[in-house]
Amino acid sequence: MQIRWTKAYTYMLLGIIISTIAIFGISYINIIKPLQNQVNILEQESKMFQKQYDLLMEQNINGTDNEMSSELQGRIPNEKAPDTVLESLDKLSEQYNVSISSLRSNGKTVENDENSILQSNTYSMDVEATNISQLNSFLDAMEESGRYMIIRTMSLYQSEKGSTLSITFETFHTNF
Repeated sequence: MQIRWTKAYTYMLLGIIISTIAIFGISYINIIKPLQNQVNILEQESKMFQKQYDLLMEQNINGTDNEMSSELQGRIPNEKAPDTVLESLDKLSEQYNVSISSLRSNGKTVENDENSILQSNTYSMDVEATNISQLNSFLDAMEESGRYMIIRTMSLYQSEKGSTLSITFETFHTNF
């Protein structure tokens, strides 16, 4: 029994080939491309951290670490003083026309052990504003404030009514 190759078989074969190529293209765009972008971003971050590490190691070797540590010591108070953190955030919110809708203390974190000199406190804060530029100005002012802070997480939500920034940051104090 002989099977004859017809036009219908040719069209089905072309359809299968085109469908396979389309599925591959869609998969590449939706799966592989974002993963490649993420790998590139992680490589850039790794290079940045390596560069910072090399710079810090070079500064430690050259003895310029004292300059940096004295600057940091000036920005790290001797007491916990959460009221000063609250006051400075309140002043910044008034200055940049933003509203702090919630501010929570997430507890105390000890860097190494209880005998460690450096202690830290973590805070979570929700800030609302009418536009993103106000939030950006508020963040810049927070960064420029006299207190040493590390921003751990930051989320920005934007709607027609305004913008909301959720931020988790850590402040430090010495244990004297």
